[in-house]
Amino acid sequence: MTDNINRFSMTIFDYDDFSLFSEVIEDICKNEINSLKAVISNEYFNVETYVNRVTIGLPQRFTCWTSSNYPAKIFYMSNLDDGWFTMVNCIQNRLHCNCFYFYFVDRSNNDDIGAFFQYSNVNEGYVRTVYAIKEFKWVFYEHGLPAYFEDLNNYKARRIKDRLNSRIIINYLEKQGINLLDVDIDITNSISYIQTSW
Repeated sequence: MTDNINRFSMTIFDYDDFSLFSEVIEDICKNEINSLKAVISNEYFNVETYVNRVTIGLPQRFTCWTSSNYPAKIFYMSNLDDGWFTMVNCIQNRLHCNCFYFYFVDRSNNDDIGAFFQYSNVNEGYVRTVYAIKEFKWVFYEHGLPAYFEDLNNYKARRIKDRLNSRIIINYLEKQGINLLDVDIDITNSISYIQTSW
């Protein structure tokens, strides 16, 4: 994956059964698939199509995959600006697994810059949410028990935009044993949902 990233969202599920994961995706999306408004594909995909993108029209899509580098993880990316967060919630609710959802926008022609993550730990029964976002002004928010990978000193920075950003999120991924730049290397399985009409 490119290291020239300024707009990015991803979810990482702690789950190792890709076959069951795929069945859940197909079941969640069965109405759209049966009415020919969407298709499921196992064809090759390029993660770069989801990097630095801005959502413009159809097709709405998401892709999930596994990598031999991370055998107990399933990676998920969507071309929607929020990473199709409602789909993430549907998947997690069905599988009852931990997941780490994040996005960051470092540079933009608009004011929609900032960073966000949500870590859901179903084993310990908590959800951790942290964000630093500029809408009209910079806003920082945190809720829930801190996750094991967080450095709470980050959130003491004077400038809100320095409390959570792409550099910090990438560091949090590294503390979970994940290098963002190699998640698309040695892909072993993949499934894509592609919307074909409204």
